[in-house]
Amino acid sequence: MKAAADDFLTYFLEEIPQEIPKPKAPSSEDQVVLAKVRVLNRPTYLVGPDQSGQPARIVPREPWSAWLQVLDVIRGKRPELERINVKFGSDLSYALGPSTPYQLEQDYFVAMYEDSSGYHLIGLPISAAKYSEWQRVITESDLERTRSPLK
Repeated sequence: MKAAADDFLTYFLEEIPQEIPKPKAPSSEDQVVLAKVRVLNRPTYLVGPDQSGQPARIVPREPWSAWLQVLDVIRGKRPELERINVKFGSDLSYALGPSTPYQLEQDYFVAMYEDSSGYHLIGLPISAAKYSEWQRVITESDLERTRSPLK
């Protein structure tokens, strides 16, 4: 199953994916890990202005990072550590990852592989409706947060 450029992708699914696209980076199929995880913090965007304040000239292939707690491994080799840092993202349309308090309380299924630079999440296709719902929850949470008085 290959995602087209206009498909929506996510890196965090609430149900076990039926198919996992082959990673773009060179790796063998047996290196792919399907795991149930908890996202430990909001994903971090790794691109920012350089020291002069100008936009970054070099943008990483995967501009997002997150810490995950591995709860269970469905397929593949279990990571040596229970908590791992993963990189993910691309220029395709996708839901970035859990960012609201409700989303961060949930468990997710992720597909990932490891290479010499660490763990990388594999984008998984989702429907436009699921993508829209994910974004709606984030937008509503952001609006609610801006309306709440600081404590």
